[in-house]
Amino acid sequence: MSERETFVPRKPRHRINDGVDYRVEFEFGAAGQRVLAQLADFSRNGCRLTVDAECLDGDPATLHLELPQIRRTYALPGSVRWRKRVEDKLSVGLVFQEDAPLEILGELILMGVIDQ
Repeated sequence: MSERETFVPRKPRHRINDGVDYRVEFEFGAAGQRVLAQLADFSRNGCRLTVDAECLDGDPATLHLELPQIRRTYALPGSVRWRKRVEDKLSVGLVFQEDAPLEILGELILMGVIDQ
């Protein structure tokens, strides 16, 4: 690796735990279509989710994450990085515009939504 190249490690991905009360909506496209989604993994710079809708690579998108136990809803804007058909659903890679705040990561860990 040359002096000009800088290695930037990928932020760790956190596994999603089953049986925890939370709600995820995925808003995408120029029209802002909004659908229910299921998280597959989460990191500070993005997430992988499953949706029952069609989106395009590069679409503007926002992850809306509701944690009813603490009456909080977070919105994380970003864009669709990739998508892949898995059976009758679409697996989507969402990259956030900015790293998710540590507050959100902490809440997700404390509420048991993600592992450490």
